[in-house]
Amino acid sequence: MVRAVAFDFDGVIVESVDVKTQAFARMFADSGPAIVQKVVAYHLEHGGVSRVEKFRHFYRHYLNRELPNNELEVLCEKFRELVFNGVVAAPLVLGALESIRQLHSDGLLQFIVSGTPGNELEEIVALRKMRQYFAGVFGSPERKGELLRSILDSHRLQASEVLFIGDSVTDYEGARISGVCFVARSQAGDLTRWKALGVPFLSDLNALPSYIAKLNSLTASRGS
Repeated sequence: MVRAVAFDFDGVIVESVDVKTQAFARMFADSGPAIVQKVVAYHLEHGGVSRVEKFRHFYRHYLNRELPNNELEVLCEKFRELVFNGVVAAPLVLGALESIRQLHSDGLLQFIVSGTPGNELEEIVALRKMRQYFAGVFGSPERKGELLRSILDSHRLQASEVLFIGDSVTDYEGARISGVCFVARSQAGDLTRWKALGVPFLSDLNALPSYIAKLNSLTASRGS
């Protein structure tokens, strides 16, 4: 039975992926269009990976130099300045707030598990007036598999009792590593990927409560 639901944030609760895509593009604009194209492609392919890891990858593989920690801190702060207000103002994924409220009312534990830095994520969730619905809000530097395992341990949950909703292969891998169930929030361009992986998907979160109810009904019928 599903007793807890963990959500990625960008692209699952809020439509904020484009905000961060545009920020990365702006930050590397001086490096030329070829670099920007690589940066954007990597960012989109590796949703859920922290900005720290992305910046290190961009500098090592595209600019051909290592990124000192002091420069990394400056880049991360600039990125935060570029995206923070946009993420706070970004529209919600269709059905997100209604489903989160419904699941909270039904007594399910809910968590956010994101690649956004934890302190920043807490501030954004609070500003969006959603914090009361979540038993925990977790972000980087820990990776998603580690965060999910920590949730299992601290709340005495079995992996089969937790459903993680993500929109990237990074999210899928985090679920696989921790053993929790996974469903993708998929847009039209992602359908082929999820079908190839055999992953169930939802186009938005309107149907999430009924999806969970169906899972629990199937589990109950198998046990009877």
